[in-house]
Amino acid sequence: MMQANRIANGSFRLGGRTHELAMNNGPNCLHGGVLGFDRRMWGCRGFGGSQGDRQQLELSYVSPAGEEGFPGELSVALTYWVSPGQLGIALRATVTGSATPVNLTNHTYWNLRGDLLSRPLADRTVSGHLLRLHCSKLLPVGPSQLPTGELRLIPRGGDWDWAAFRSLAAACQLRDPALPSGFPAGMDHCLVADGQDSQALRLVAELYDPVSGRMLTLHSTQPGLQVYTGNFLGFSEDFPRWSAVCLEAQGFPDAINQPGFPSCVLRPGEVYQQEIVHTFTVRL
Repeated sequence: MMQANRIANGSFRLGGRTHELAMNNGPNCLHGGVLGFDRRMWGCRGFGGSQGDRQQLELSYVSPAGEEGFPGELSVALTYWVSPGQLGIALRATVTGSATPVNLTNHTYWNLRGDLLSRPLADRTVSGHLLRLHCSKLLPVGPSQLPTGELRLIPRGGDWDWAAFRSLAAACQLRDPALPSGFPAGMDHCLVADGQDSQALRLVAELYDPVSGRMLTLHSTQPGLQVYTGNFLGFSEDFPRWSAVCLEAQGFPDAINQPGFPSCVLRPGEVYQQEIVHTFTVRL
């Protein structure tokens, strides 16, 4: 997705122009519009290449100027690599013609228990998983799930404090008073990764399933982490609400309309470059 997460009112100003986008999430543009990068055909630049014990797959896509309303021709290269116990993603992009906002991420749904479909429906959620986040601040949202622009320090012991391992049951039942009544319970919020100003790969999140003993550790160079507990799952009887969690390392949502956020604008001659690394271990 060219622009992960939400853009307010499906529009932004850049280069002296207002750019109109699809509003596919209430008043917002979500994940780049109707046909985001997750629904495009990517080219394969290389398969089976290796660096030591690392195997990699390189994918590429060129988004023409004006696609889904975004300016500039964006050339994206993704390198997926695997090594024993690790899955990494290197994201790189350049633009020609005009500047454009860019916010790339990985939207994998994680359930570390495994063998999901063989279990009773009531036992398919991630509520038994434990989560720890290395994020000391939260981006509070308004009623349409857009950040207000504040970077709020998370009080210790509160609902948003994940500095120590806590059960995801609490996250799945969390209700944000800023959202409309009747809004599904759960997390779908962006937190600020500690060391956000650093371009170094750093520890952001740890997810643990005590039943299987599987542990996922997430490192990223991105400034933010969107935690989504699958609040809108349930459209299939096989995958009920809260049956997975997403840990989306990314830039801040709606940064193009929030001057106080780290810029998401990529200009001709610049290189967008980020990395996400998942490490898998077993702890019994």
